[in-house]
Amino acid sequence: ILTTINKYGKRIDVVVAVTKLGNTLILDQYSGEPIFDYQMKLAPTSNLPGEKTCAYQPALKLPEPFSRNVFSMEDVTNLSESSKNYVLSVIKDSNYGFFKPHELNKDTIEYNMNGGAQWTGASIDPYENIMYVTANNIAWKVGVKPHNSNLKFQYTDKKGILLKDSEGYPGVKPPWGTLTALNLNSGKIKWQIPLGHYEKLKKKGIITGTENYGGATATSGGIVFAAGTIDKFIRAF
Repeated sequence: ILTTINKYGKRIDVVVAVTKLGNTLILDQYSGEPIFDYQMKLAPTSNLPGEKTCAYQPALKLPEPFSRNVFSMEDVTNLSESSKNYVLSVIKDSNYGFFKPHELNKDTIEYNMNGGAQWTGASIDPYENIMYVTANNIAWKVGVKPHNSNLKFQYTDKKGILLKDSEGYPGVKPPWGTLTALNLNSGKIKWQIPLGHYEKLKKKGIITGTENYGGATATSGGIVFAAGTIDKFIRAF
């Protein structure tokens, strides 16, 4: 997205991109330099024969991530004790963490398969410099296996599965889908709400958000439309 923001006491033309990790990249349109500072964080390197990975990966504090991007045990669902115990049994002995590489004979739990922003991207109010983005907090169980060939160091992905609880709901704590308003000038989240609902849970007063793939559309009248949720509603905010 091409837009202009207020930064360092002046107007700066920028390129804005949202990612499946839930990060927002804001670059100077002319130099390509990032507007906000970031750090390179120590990450585990791969033990997969034939694969080399970097020992450091970028970690962004600003703009604030609009979705979860690193799975932890604290994320396991809290809808019920039975659901929590079921998910814990499913992910037992799996890998997870900051840029954790894949490993043979061991699954990895990660968000960025269907996590963060989708191909629909984001929408920006160029007058207020607010970005509106829909996103998912959906964890997957993925892995790799040796490729069926005679070539050395050839691998293929195991069929990934969505991490679900015993009732078929996502296996992590809600919200599972969100709409976020992000101030591009400060990099701070202005507000974030669950997007979508499951009827059975809504009757219990639980609004969780759902997977969504419709994107958000901001209008000059101050209205934001969002759809693409599992419940098939079109919402206006």
